Amino acid sequence: MRKSQSISDNARQSRHALFNQYPEWAVLNFVILFLIILLLTNPVSAKGPVLAVNLEDAITPASDDIIKAALQKAELGDYQALMLMLDTPGGGLEETMEIINQIERTKLPVIGYVYPESATAWSAGTLILLSSDIAAMAPHTIIGSAQPVRLSPTGATEAINDSKIINAIVALIEENARKHDRNTTAAEEFVVSNMNLNAEEAKKYGVIEYISPSPEDLLDQINGTSFKNTTLLTADSELQYFQPPLNLQLQRFFSDPMIAGLLLMIGLYAIIFGLSSPGIGAEALGVISLSLG
Repeated sequence: MRKSQSISDNARQSRHALFNQYPEWAVLNFVILFLIILLLTNPVSAKGPVLAVNLEDAITPASDDIIKAALQKAELGDYQALMLMLDTPGGGLEETMEIINQIERTKLPVIGYVYPESATAWSAGTLILLSSDIAAMAPHTIIGSAQPVRLSPTGATEAINDSKIINAIVALIEENARKHDRNTTAAEEFVVSNMNLNAEEAKKYGVIEYISPSPEDLLDQINGTSFKNTTLLTADSELQYFQPPLNLQLQRFFSDPMIAGLLLMIGLYAIIFGLSSPGIGAEALGVISLSLG
């Protein structure tokens, strides 16, 4: 018993001696540990402007590059969030998946906003909206009709009923809705039944969080909310609009399905005309048009 007590006394004396020998280090280590715990458990308050990017018309490969460029600017600049203004009839599934992945990878909160009034975010737009950190709609806007379709060479659309593709898209949209505490049943119905909802219905059924007539009003509504460990301070924040560089604007123009189809048709007829009437350069025009298409 005396031996055990002696060992315990020696251990206490050693600890006291070590603390007395390095008191500054002990206090500094305690302060650093406290600050680390404080940072990990409390969200960082963000200040600064919000960067808005228009995601309108069809979702194409150019849309991916525009969102990527906008996110890079927002992350490198003093921006606290990115706002995606959605007004789209849909687009390619691969391109939509890439945009969703970019939303997941960025450290900035992403606001999906169907805007302006009378805008739609059908199909791919609905998937992007439900994958955003914040989902909002302007009054009199519509989302839904997310069943995949196949585009024919003539421009007509044909519904895809392949269960493998349908089930994969349903699983994707349901999981993204579940991640953001949104209505998974409604998410499924967007795909399997082509359900459509206006802003009031989407808010009522828990598909979106906010209805707002303007981007500025939306920023006031989300002020003080926390996403991705960041508390947004957006009341009276400046809203800046992202202007894609010229190369991305040209890429967006030529990526439009209608423009691409027109270029393919012009190219085909130009080559046929050039082969029947050689020497006037129609073949070159046809090759260029086909390449752009």
